[in-house]
Amino acid sequence: MNKTNFKAYLMLVAAVAIVVGVFYTISKSKEQSVPAELTRPNDITVPATTISTEDDFEEHEFDDGLGVDESYQEFEPDETGVGIASTEEFDDDINGDGVADYIKKTLIETGNAHSRYEYQVKINTNGKMIDVTPENLFTIEGADCALQKIQFNFEPKFQIIKVSRPMGETMLDPTNATRTVYEFKDNKLVPVLTQKLGQVCDVAELFVD
Repeated sequence: MNKTNFKAYLMLVAAVAIVVGVFYTISKSKEQSVPAELTRPNDITVPATTISTEDDFEEHEFDDGLGVDESYQEFEPDETGVGIASTEEFDDDINGDGVADYIKKTLIETGNAHSRYEYQVKINTNGKMIDVTPENLFTIEGADCALQKIQFNFEPKFQIIKVSRPMGETMLDPTNATRTVYEFKDNKLVPVLTQKLGQVCDVAELFVD
């Protein structure tokens, strides 16, 4: 190779080296200007999801619809914890004749986690209290589930609603419930509607506020 060609070769190699150097410098400059979090997508942190606490919810408390009682008494069950614990009395006009009638609610303890409320309904007929209580008008209460609950409605007309279900192998096993509605017919409280409902553990969930 003559001197002229050798010089031309050196100049070509130098030019290539310069071009490569320029591209390398530009490439490094761009890489450094890109935020680190975007060049490493696997390291992006996702904000933690806030889980609702029990303060975000209000536990539904069953209401039998009787409201404020006219009188209330407490009693002491026997040494085994069995017996009447309290009674409440109400004097609402329940048959619409303008005369105060009578409802009594009695809490009976059984000495364990179970208890029941018994209801008695009487209408005032010419000054005489006539018992019109439907059959089996009581609740069956458990520690976690209720097999039978009673609710009273006064508007637009007087009704008693009973929702009940049979016990499964244990009280906690859901079974199909039945809703029965009682109304006055000829001054007697009689069932006017019976509905089959779904499976449930606590029948209180099947009442509508």
